[in-house]
Amino acid sequence: MFLAGYPDTTTVLAVNRLCSSGLEACAIIAAKIKAGIIDIGIGSGVESMSLYQMNESLRMDALSEKVFEHEKARVCLTGMGDTSDNVARQFNISRQKQDQMSVDSHKKAYYAQQNGLFDSTSGDTQVRLCRSRPRPLTKTARSSR
Repeated sequence: MFLAGYPDTTTVLAVNRLCSSGLEACAIIAAKIKAGIIDIGIGSGVESMSLYQMNESLRMDALSEKVFEHEKARVCLTGMGDTSDNVARQFNISRQKQDQMSVDSHKKAYYAQQNGLFDSTSGDTQVRLCRSRPRPLTKTARSSR
């Protein structure tokens, strides 16, 4: 928050789902806006499965033995990397095909941004921080209308 330039009066909520944290953060912001709790919010998330492994921070000895005895509860301890490998194997999706899909997706997104295809659904946002004068979040800040 501080590195992004927000003042220490800004409310922050950290979500750590290890996968889809950004999606969960945005859903929480949307729900709070809909409920009238807040007027504006920023939701974002960062995952790095190559830097932080899910089970490294989990103390298996602190979990109830019942978790390991119940199949569905035990499966919840499976890391997302293992889950994606299982899905790829089940549906016969090669790593090469996954990588190509990723490259194609990024190319499509870049093309859409460069050609203004998102312009009708996004726009610059001005916000008032600490009752100061409105200013753009950044030159590239975008918000759904």
